Amino acid sequence: MIHWNVAASRPRLGVLVALLLLIFPAAARAATTIDREFTYPAGRFTVRDRDGVTDVDVEGATREFVAGRPDLPWVSEAVEVPTGMRVVRIQIEEIATEPLAQAARIASSVRAVPGLGSIERTPPDAEHFTAGRLEPAEPVQLGYQGYQRGRNLAWIRVSPVRWEPGSGRLERVSRVRVRLVLEPGFGAPLLRERVVPEWEEGNFGVVAKPEARPATSAAAPPGFEVSQLPSVLGSPVAYVIVTNDSMAPEFQRLADWKTQTGVAAVVRTMAVIREEYPYGADDADRVRQFLRDAYTRWGTKWVLLGGDVDVVPTRYAHTIFYGGENIACDMYFSCLDGNWNADGDSIYGEGRVDSVDTGDQVDLLPDVWVGRAPCLTRDDAKLFVNKTLQYEKTPVGDYENTILYFAQVLFPEDWAPGQYVQTDGAAMAEETLPYVKSKPGIHYARLYQNYTYSGFEPGALPETRSAVLDSLDHGYNMSVHIGHGYRNVMSLGGGNNLVNTDALALSNGNRLTNLYSINCTSNAIDFPCIGEAFILAPAGGAVTNVGSTRAAPTRRSTSGWCSRTRSTPWARRKPARSCRSSPTRGRTTSIAGRSSRSCCSGTPSCASGPRSPRR
Repeated sequence: MIHWNVAASRPRLGVLVALLLLIFPAAARAATTIDREFTYPAGRFTVRDRDGVTDVDVEGATREFVAGRPDLPWVSEAVEVPTGMRVVRIQIEEIATEPLAQAARIASSVRAVPGLGSIERTPPDAEHFTAGRLEPAEPVQLGYQGYQRGRNLAWIRVSPVRWEPGSGRLERVSRVRVRLVLEPGFGAPLLRERVVPEWEEGNFGVVAKPEARPATSAAAPPGFEVSQLPSVLGSPVAYVIVTNDSMAPEFQRLADWKTQTGVAAVVRTMAVIREEYPYGADDADRVRQFLRDAYTRWGTKWVLLGGDVDVVPTRYAHTIFYGGENIACDMYFSCLDGNWNADGDSIYGEGRVDSVDTGDQVDLLPDVWVGRAPCLTRDDAKLFVNKTLQYEKTPVGDYENTILYFAQVLFPEDWAPGQYVQTDGAAMAEETLPYVKSKPGIHYARLYQNYTYSGFEPGALPETRSAVLDSLDHGYNMSVHIGHGYRNVMSLGGGNNLVNTDALALSNGNRLTNLYSINCTSNAIDFPCIGEAFILAPAGGAVTNVGSTRAAPTRRSTSGWCSRTRSTPWARRKPARSCRSSPTRGRTTSIAGRSSRSCCSGTPSCASGPRSPRR
């Protein structure tokens, strides 16, 4: 039940409501809470004991990274709250648990370090390994809160596993009911002068809708007539392409096709943007100002940056992780609230340190879905558009329901058969199979470094370099790589790699793949990366690509990815947000990495598998 009894969509009652809240403060308190209940069925839990240590997996969960804490899983639950309200406190109203294991020995949290070395654990903090108290002591915590296309979303972090260090008793949280306490003061999102209801997402996966959606304009009128600059006059524009004068004619072909198929699209050049937005801090700021206007006045939902970073600049955002780095981050053009530089210095995307150093107050929830075409020349743009139009307009017809996985043992990174496995990319792939098999027409092939493991579904084949290349040349609609990587490398395990020249030489022709890469740095948009090579392969390769610009921390589970894709038709499916792809009409599958001190682009992803697919 949501205890919120004032509809934000009725502004004429605003003065009366304010007076009533002053007269009846108890009612005001009652009006600022939201109750929610979350359940965690037993089928989501897996408990393994190995070498005296108990490892707990929960489908869709991440692991603990606070130093010294027990390595227990955490899941995130999203709740929509009224505009302008901030969640300030969470109260546990009721919690129900069931026994999960006895005499469990939980290790301390993993140390977050760069590189490919073995997993390191932080020294156990005695406070959190003390007999007689359940860990975590606070199993429900407040997570991230921000605005996404005008909707105020708050994430609740729940630990669905509790552990008593003395006895080793391990419990599953089967059900938890919480109360979110709200107060005003969260500010407001960008004012949207035009909203096209048909272009808005369903419910973003959230579980509460306390206020009505804005009711403004309807879809574009008959005849597409659009202003040169974003305006509420004329037609709305769903899809905006930003490029230079040289490549504009090629991208106009894509915009024309989008418009003909019902997605109103325009091309605007850097020259126009520079002229019309002269007061930006730099070209990246000018592009963002233009996109903010497109979002608020045209109702824009999708953006394609039509050029490599030398054509359409990126924004470097700062992180202090791994010693500190400025990361190429196209989320700057996607997350449009604020200016990413609230403290007014020369460093963008700084996270909050404390109440004094509040950083740049970046809202990391997307308002538009952004992709980038890694083109430098008109020939590059022609190839990119030709691939997209071929895939959209004249699909091959015999491979659209196929998926290829290729996955290596992640840790230890020098793993050999017979050795202990700490983290296996294949296990992440296996977690997606129930969702894949729920669609009877889908065929999949699996190439695993650890292909003989009895815990996996039978039928996997060895992940050799020749098998991966052969499978990519054969062509699968979706290709999922789970492994290590770098700017110009996708690792296959055992010292084998794919490199840029391999991607550029792919010969799968019109059987173009949608590449998902759970690896580090393969989509480093500020370098000639392997993700770019897949897109620019002249005789095949990829039509879209989702991957990370820098580090991509492994997760306990990739089922969060599955839950986002299982509702989307698998046939001819394309990602909506990517470092190296075109945004499309499908739901996004990329995940924006968020942290208290980092603004960077990261995704869990998919890759390819063997030539002979199986159901």
